[in-house]
Amino acid sequence: MNVASFRVLCVGASLTEGYDQLGLAFHPYAISLRKHLLNAGLIASPDQVVVDGLSGDFIDPASGTILRRMQTRLDAGEEYAWVVLLAGTNDIGYSQDPQRVLDNLDAAWSAALSARGQTAVLAVTLPDIGYTGAPFMPLRCLNDLIRQRVQKRNAAGDAIYLLDLHAQFPLFELSTAERARLWGDHVHPTAAGYDVIGQLVFESIVSAFENKEYMDSL
Repeated sequence: MNVASFRVLCVGASLTEGYDQLGLAFHPYAISLRKHLLNAGLIASPDQVVVDGLSGDFIDPASGTILRRMQTRLDAGEEYAWVVLLAGTNDIGYSQDPQRVLDNLDAAWSAALSARGQTAVLAVTLPDIGYTGAPFMPLRCLNDLIRQRVQKRNAAGDAIYLLDLHAQFPLFELSTAERARLWGDHVHPTAAGYDVIGQLVFESIVSAFENKEYMDSL
């Protein structure tokens, strides 16, 4: 593997942009991801991790720009080893059907896999929304659909891997102190929380190196 050409594209909305402190500060999870990739010797420069997040955006191409922004990046000439797609919270928040959101995510995964080079996709489930003080069930339904679709496509040989962020970065299961440390509001993490997400993305990428099909593609 050529370390100098190992590039990661992080695409999504506010959770990718790193929205924090009610929009007064931004701390993308890519900050932590860059640090871990550099320390592991998988990248030579922080610039090899590219962030394209836009708060409030949608995965639905009829109302959002996530797919278009991702495609623009992929068509610009740079090859990416990984595309990390964390999106769909706003679509679900605006009452889109979970199956429709999944279909739009699936289309984005396919677009990333069709990019030049050997691009793998990290599909990410969504953290809980805590507005009501109880789990938001349409979001949990979408997460179940994401898990099932990724498993199906991976079994079919597609280079799509799952980061179950919903399971690994909880909201409701935390103590009061841990929630205050990791969550800034009912949707967005704190800077410390984003750093945890970056570490989880890093660990997911590294775990793919144990996958024979992925290693054979390099």
